[in-house]
Amino acid sequence: SMPVKTTRQIYSIPSDSIGRAAFVLRDLIINGSDSFGFVSHNPYAKDKDSDAFNKLSMICNNILINGWYRVLIKITVLTLITLSFIEPPDWCLSEEIDSCPKKLGATGIPLFVVSENDPSEADYYPNFNMMLLNDYQSRRVEWACLALLLVHTILKICQEGASLKNYFDAKSGTKNLRIVQLATILINVGSLIVGHERHFCQILRLVIYITMESGVRREIATITKMVPEISSTFFIIFVITLFYAWFGVLMFEGTEEGLLSFSTLSEAMWSLYLLALCANYPDVMMPILNENRATIVFFVSFVIIVFYFLMNVVLSQIVNVYNDEADKSNEILVETNKMWLKRAFHILNEDGDNVVDKETCMALFTVLNEKCPEVSHVDPTRAKLLFSLLDADGSNGISENEFMDFGLVMMLEFEVADDHEPPSFISQKICKIVRSEAFDNAIDYILILNAMLVAYQTYPLLSGLTDHLDEKNGITVWDVVDMIFTTIFVIEACLKIMIMGWKSYSGTTSNLFDFAITLFAVLTSVYVYSPNGYDSTKLIRYSIMARVFRLSRLLGSMQSFNLIYSTMMSILPAAKRVFLMLFCVLYIFSAIGVYFFGGMITRDPDNPMSEKLRGTGFAESAYWSNNFNDMMSGINTLFAFAILGFIPALSDVFVTTTGTKFPRLFFLVFNIVGNIIVNNVVVAFVIDSFLNKLEDNDRKTSTSFDAATVTGTKTSISGQVEARFKRGMQFFSSKQKSAYLRQLSKAKSEEKDGVLS
Repeated sequence: SMPVKTTRQIYSIPSDSIGRAAFVLRDLIINGSDSFGFVSHNPYAKDKDSDAFNKLSMICNNILINGWYRVLIKITVLTLITLSFIEPPDWCLSEEIDSCPKKLGATGIPLFVVSENDPSEADYYPNFNMMLLNDYQSRRVEWACLALLLVHTILKICQEGASLKNYFDAKSGTKNLRIVQLATILINVGSLIVGHERHFCQILRLVIYITMESGVRREIATITKMVPEISSTFFIIFVITLFYAWFGVLMFEGTEEGLLSFSTLSEAMWSLYLLALCANYPDVMMPILNENRATIVFFVSFVIIVFYFLMNVVLSQIVNVYNDEADKSNEILVETNKMWLKRAFHILNEDGDNVVDKETCMALFTVLNEKCPEVSHVDPTRAKLLFSLLDADGSNGISENEFMDFGLVMMLEFEVADDHEPPSFISQKICKIVRSEAFDNAIDYILILNAMLVAYQTYPLLSGLTDHLDEKNGITVWDVVDMIFTTIFVIEACLKIMIMGWKSYSGTTSNLFDFAITLFAVLTSVYVYSPNGYDSTKLIRYSIMARVFRLSRLLGSMQSFNLIYSTMMSILPAAKRVFLMLFCVLYIFSAIGVYFFGGMITRDPDNPMSEKLRGTGFAESAYWSNNFNDMMSGINTLFAFAILGFIPALSDVFVTTTGTKFPRLFFLVFNIVGNIIVNNVVVAFVIDSFLNKLEDNDRKTSTSFDAATVTGTKTSISGQVEARFKRGMQFFSSKQKSAYLRQLSKAKSEEKDGVLS
């Protein structure tokens, strides 16, 4: 067994049992996540007698769990992703090292202009100008990143006793994940060694990132389970589109409509699919509708069946699957939590006492602090509060039923009442005024007055009477007025900080926001009015406009706004994984787009491709920035498709430049994945989160109590303490959390009544 360094006291159970139980509880708290591979080695999980195994494992473990090392690996993986945006795209690489900078930075007179407003000089290959590295530099950086990741993998193998069998153990479902991760790293290394051309290396980098980001994997797994559910609906859409296309080709034969949109079966199906997305409505039907009004039945019936009915069926299926998966995940979570808690309690009660005493509980916290960096540090004050909360009957011991709340109480964060004393030169009367509601109301009125003066000052520009605001030399009346307002808000911030104390002042988001705006106004005023050669008042104007945003605090008085705001704040941690998944989809399709369509959007008169763009809807609409000349341009283009559904002018231009129908297939697949599925997943996520928040609106979110005695247990801590669950903790449902806080609040109320009686 592995003894714990600081548990030398004589506890009621052996220290190795404390260690085994601590790591079981570790798994409960982190919920078995393997985000970026940072899960500390469990020396109690394997029955190994080899000292070499234990020593090697612990040495590697100490490196892997080091905070700076963890940051280094995260930066390494993110650097690989960033490389895709700042390296030369494959299409412009040639034997010359500086060929890409020349092409991507080339400007001049374009081959043609569409209107008189077109600039006389344009970028020949429109892009985001983010290329900071040449191909040689990019490869060197990638070599360094992959070398670090290989070292990271070796350390993780050594963490498992230098055993590949242990490393690729199927336990916790990490076997396939680790195989994919190592294989991807080795393939990337091999591509660096072997060839000059490294097609789709960007996607390999993303695969490495996904294997280390558990949140994205969770969303991908959810989408994978949606595919069988929605495939039947898509098949019905395909059959209906096929039937209407077939009928349309026959019905519109020999007409302008047939020539433009129904010339062949494939062309007709494409036109109807765009109609189902309302991307070409009503243009697609205008030629025949101008001749025969009765043909509107054909188009409108198709829109009603596919757009209004079947597309919404797809949405409902996605929402249903997403909610079902969330419910199943929660059910599994509840059962898993019970299993872990019972296992830990039985480990601690091998002698059959069925009670965990205070010393044992403190030893658990010690092991969690020293051996499990994934768990937030438990300081002595928090440890006493946690034990007191678990010891619900005040018996100075934790029974099995009480121990079942261990995971819940570990999710709590405590805020001890601030005993800050204002400076002696501030009178009690001023303190009372600053803490009063009337003081905040006065500040609100000043903000409204400030906003009104700003509106008056900028009215000529806002109303279109002028296209710019005059900047006068020297200090004007408006500058003096702004200085007065700035001074008032500086005094407000200083008074609140001195009277409330920084800890209490910074405890609310609104105060931090107000402080940041005020600080920005002060810094810009100092910079503009100091003798440094910079005398433009635009910065001052920006700080004034930022100050107007403080009026958003008035929305706090609206219950509906509070609900929306609290919902947004509560779903942000979970929303991160949804939007990361959206980024991954955009990234993958952008990499594919750069490979197939890179360099095709050009205004270079020496490039024959430029002539193909003349007269296209793309050129007429001046969509030059929507292209695949680099990764960022590709993501920008695809994001437009993700938001709008489909943009025919953008897809058609690549059909023109490539001379094939392949671009249609590319954008069709992206539309299904990026728009119909991923966008609807975002919709499902927001709906589910908002409905849950509505249910939580009447639930208890925090409770306060006297820290001296908690549920009958003396803590030797003084002061009032507020307990609330950490934001974003998804290990327990909001219903469970609220029920626990109500139970705790009820227990404190009964305890107080008992003391009074």
